[in-house]
Amino acid sequence: MFTAAVLFRGDRKAAAVLRTPSAPQRNLRARHVTVLTSILHISMLKRNYETAFHAYALLLRCKDADIKRVWDVGLEILRNIAPEKVVEFIQRLIAAYPTLSQAKQKNMTAEHFFPILIRQRISHGEFKEAFEELFDQLLVLPYSENPELHYYAGAIALHIALQPSTGDSERRDKLAYAKKAFDLMKAKGCGHWVPEDQLKEEE
Repeated sequence: MFTAAVLFRGDRKAAAVLRTPSAPQRNLRARHVTVLTSILHISMLKRNYETAFHAYALLLRCKDADIKRVWDVGLEILRNIAPEKVVEFIQRLIAAYPTLSQAKQKNMTAEHFFPILIRQRISHGEFKEAFEELFDQLLVLPYSENPELHYYAGAIALHIALQPSTGDSERRDKLAYAKKAFDLMKAKGCGHWVPEDQLKEEE
């Protein structure tokens, strides 16, 4: 059974970084990790994601392998064998890693993973879920300082506003929110294109 929890840790380059074991069997352990890493590499290249899943899961159990940064390998595997688990996987990463002020690496923070979650939601047409998550996070630092997130919020709010099923009251609210979000994006130095003509429908 494929679960997001099984693929929760990883290494960006799909290669296990060995810790220095104190046990005399460190060479045997190192060879074991090397073999599993090779299987993972080959399986990913061949797009044999089920084999890659099993190799990845075994690597997670190796005490001498530090693969907590191979999160994107786990993400790619899940996208191909259990896409319904991807959101849960990213949410686990957001919950597990600290904010930028506490982190040692910029690509291992909740702020790094949150936009990935929003893009995943958008790619699957989950616009209302994405908007709700953005609405909450943009109320607090450091997310409120991120112009990319304001752009996503504006674009999603505008998309919802223009849907035929959206009521007049919600439509006005979403258009107003979109305009505010785009203004904040510009104020923070982001130059993404803004659909001004559609926003004028608010007036």
